[in-house]
Amino acid sequence: ANVCGSAAMVLSTQTLLLAVGVGSSEAAPLAAGLNWVLKDGIGQLGGILFASRLGSAATGSSIDSDPKRWRVASAISMDGATWLEILSPLFPGYFLPIASVANIGKNIGFLTASASRAAIHNALTLRTNLGDVTAKAGSQSIAASLVGTSLGICLSPLMQGEVANVAIGFAAMSVFHQLCTYKACRAVPLRCLNRHRMNLVMEEFVQTYVAARGVAGLDANHTVEFHDDEEVTGAALKESQSPVLSPAEVAQIEQFLPFISKDETKQWLRIGCKLEEVFPNQAEFDVIRRSCIGERERYVLNHDCNGGALIRLNYLENASGEDIMRGMLHAHILRSILRKDIVLPTNASTSQGFIKSSHGLMAESSDAFMEALEKGGWDTGIETIQVEAGSAVRFRIDSS
Repeated sequence: ANVCGSAAMVLSTQTLLLAVGVGSSEAAPLAAGLNWVLKDGIGQLGGILFASRLGSAATGSSIDSDPKRWRVASAISMDGATWLEILSPLFPGYFLPIASVANIGKNIGFLTASASRAAIHNALTLRTNLGDVTAKAGSQSIAASLVGTSLGICLSPLMQGEVANVAIGFAAMSVFHQLCTYKACRAVPLRCLNRHRMNLVMEEFVQTYVAARGVAGLDANHTVEFHDDEEVTGAALKESQSPVLSPAEVAQIEQFLPFISKDETKQWLRIGCKLEEVFPNQAEFDVIRRSCIGERERYVLNHDCNGGALIRLNYLENASGEDIMRGMLHAHILRSILRKDIVLPTNASTSQGFIKSSHGLMAESSDAFMEALEKGGWDTGIETIQVEAGSAVRFRIDSS
């Protein structure tokens, strides 16, 4: 990927020089130099403005929690900016705006690439050798850039200064660049849990562990009825593999392409809503908080009582990493009950009964879930779990 990127940069620089007038007897050197400096300055300013927005509520995703998506986005930004530079000779009168926009795209690409690499390097560390990993990755990147620059210099005379030839050559390198970036990101197992990776892990856990154990007290063997009439007993789980996907397994199925929805959790789960959206009245809050969930939990949860499956989850101010896990696991079990993947006794088939029963299943299985996460190699600290958007609201309950 670095080889193609460096080679493409050489070709795009060639077309930029043509667009600014280098080599033309009619070009004014001072004007050409001024345009070049202006496009660099505007590009750097755009990069600074973009960096100031990272991690805010407006972006909705931080680089630390989603480095693969940002790494692919940086590659797309770089190639898109290079395309603009290559096409700039076709519009010589608009060199400054075209080159400035392209330079903004390149600065954004450089910023997001360097930031996402840091998070990816951290995922590749063993114990505390981040410096060693960064040094080795940096040396590989420099070597690849040298090869790419040499390749670009060799290809440059073959382009004969024709925009069409440069565009064809760059198109081939761009496809290879994007493919290599995607494959490289796919191979990296991230140990931190964002909302998407947590959803993949919990969906597997609920299906293979919670649902198979069933509702306590349903019968002596803890057998549960599935929507497809399949029956599984909890005893069979002792001989099965871990109910939690490992980081390497999640890396093979997670979605990280930009502009494509990662999963459907945002359709059925809202995290950090306003209090009046979660509980329309104080009485409902008191009943669910005290009778269905329990006052010791550091989260509150409710679902749409009008036949819908929308679940709203809010954490309290001092919620820990384990509290976040418990709240998310409760929400996933409640969803399985609402979808009838787990069938409750008739006397529990009410809105509050769903919440209470799902909390009971969560409480029974949370220890096994946390233990399986640690054995699987996941980081479960509060600083590595990111499921709330920047605009999410947390509650504070005054016990007085």
